Amino acid sequence: MIIKQSHYALDWNHVQHFNHDFEKEPKLTGQDGEMEIGEKYPKMDRGDAMKKLLIVLFLFLLCGTNFGFKSDNIVEASEKDISLMSHEPQDSKELMFQDMLMLFLLPHINKKIDEIYSNLLNYSPEVYPYFIEVKNVHRVDGFRGFHFLMTIEINPTVGPHIPVGKDLLTFDISPRNPKNVKLLT
Repeated sequence: MIIKQSHYALDWNHVQHFNHDFEKEPKLTGQDGEMEIGEKYPKMDRGDAMKKLLIVLFLFLLCGTNFGFKSDNIVEASEKDISLMSHEPQDSKELMFQDMLMLFLLPHINKKIDEIYSNLLNYSPEVYPYFIEVKNVHRVDGFRGFHFLMTIEINPTVGPHIPVGKDLLTFDISPRNPKNVKLLT
């Protein structure tokens, strides 16, 4: 390859043969003194550059997929680590009964929340059963009695689950009440 700059000409192979310090750019000496050519390496055509780029991408993808071999040990270790690190609550009968009870109480809760926030908001906030926490349950008539006082904490939301407050409601749940439910506070 011949590199030309103004009236100087240099054969790249000739410079490479005599210049053992490849870190520096080849230099020419001319009538103006010492002059740098400006390129460290000869230019590649686009086809060679694309081939090298495709080879690098292929090697990157190959390394990213464990060279095409499935490693069950790595996957199992990752799943064990995730299960140890995750603090997801386990489903239980108690939680299922609580969720069912919230579904039955939801119309009463929504009615009271509408009353509370009617003067504060332009529209009623949403109450989701999973944003209700049972704070206290008391069996009034003793063991196996069917009269309960239950206090719950509600987090009503607007829009994309933006909380607007926390409210405590106490329900009297008994067969003596009309529809078995009476809101106390």
